[in-house]
Amino acid sequence: MHFWLSIACSSPEGDTLAPGPGVTDGATSDAEAEALFEEVLSFMQDEFDREAVVGGALAVVFEGRLAWSAGVGVREMDGNEPVTADTLFNIASATKQFTAATAMSLVDDGSLDLDSPVGAYVPYFGVASPYDPEAVTLRGLLSHTAAYPSSMVGKPDQSSYDLDDYFRNNPDQPLLVEPGEVWNYSNLGFSLASLAVQEAGGDDFPELVESRVLGPVGMTSATMRARKAKRREFTYGHCMEYCDGELYVLDPTFYDSQIYWGQGGLWASANDLGRWSEFLLHGDADVLSEQSRAEMLSPQAPTGSLPGSSYGLGLFVSDTFGPETVSHGGDNYGFRAQIILVPEEAFGVVVLVNSDWYYPGTIATHAASLFTTYEEPDWDALTPDPAELQALVGSYADEIWWGSFEVTFVGGELRGNFVEAGSEETIYPSIGNGLYVWDGDDWTYATAWYDEGGVPEYLVTRGGVAVRVD
Repeated sequence: MHFWLSIACSSPEGDTLAPGPGVTDGATSDAEAEALFEEVLSFMQDEFDREAVVGGALAVVFEGRLAWSAGVGVREMDGNEPVTADTLFNIASATKQFTAATAMSLVDDGSLDLDSPVGAYVPYFGVASPYDPEAVTLRGLLSHTAAYPSSMVGKPDQSSYDLDDYFRNNPDQPLLVEPGEVWNYSNLGFSLASLAVQEAGGDDFPELVESRVLGPVGMTSATMRARKAKRREFTYGHCMEYCDGELYVLDPTFYDSQIYWGQGGLWASANDLGRWSEFLLHGDADVLSEQSRAEMLSPQAPTGSLPGSSYGLGLFVSDTFGPETVSHGGDNYGFRAQIILVPEEAFGVVVLVNSDWYYPGTIATHAASLFTTYEEPDWDALTPDPAELQALVGSYADEIWWGSFEVTFVGGELRGNFVEAGSEETIYPSIGNGLYVWDGDDWTYATAWYDEGGVPEYLVTRGGVAVRVD
């Protein structure tokens, strides 16, 4: 495998943010800061060598400005075109913050209202009885609190579908529970949000994102159109983790699906996302009003997983790691991405890879811990013993995903029984309210949600919500 390295440095221009209490407190010289970047880059190269990552890109925002960026490796396995900081990657779910920002630009000009029913903009939208479609709002979709399914439940998607086809063909979409009851990560909810943006904005969703957000931010090479990305400097996706262990090299046209635009369709470079990080850190009235930017970064609901973890509008907001962090990752066939910002220390890091078997959060958190007061907590201390979770014992029902599900406590272990499937396995506690359950085919991550009296009400997964019935 050929490895290439391309580094770009940029000097901060204009006003910068007030430095925070980490290395940005003025005590760190430019040379010391540059040495930290070199350490991150060396760490990234070592990780790539160890994990046989094909290629990736890195950008670091220091004192509020994009300071350094680099490309490592190649754009296609066994190729000789190096990744640079301007190479386009599919950033998967990290796209969601751009869907939210485009929606907020329409809120700024009065074309959208966050708390109006989605049906006000998508008149053919509906949900199955007994749920009320007017309870599904844009705020709920952008904060993952609308109880909307994450995957399609109904007539399947086709890559040739127009964005509105799925929602026209499935006006009786089931909700998981009443909107606002739980936080459930919903890819399909962001597809619906992008449709509302398209209808309210009077143009195709990709053009709205580019004209309202990407262009004003200065993300000159980024695009929502996979075929446009292919005409620019792009990298192929290398899929193995999500392709059953077989290696597939995926062309950008593989990702060309309208239903996917709003949930994970953006192509962007490390430099593009460095400029975006600058905007999130200190704002720009030409992109969004200060009120709208602040609303994106404000906790809307707890996620129920990490202690101190919430979701804003298209972004995770957490105080789990010491200083408040704003972040979003992305996982897709062939690509992974991670963006972490530490606003009070005017820091940001972007890591993109074109190999889905490697998690770039390892590099991003390493960078954050070097440049700021970011610190990983004691994960073991945050993981409860099974005996502490005996309140979960009982019967649950999930009409969409799990069917009837029973939790027991036997021999010091929590056990989960999928009644209809006849599969019973150990439940392993995870951090906070997280649980890992073997569903007969794969490990499923769930979060336990409790009422005010501490009684479990729901077990929430990406696929559905199991409601306690005893």
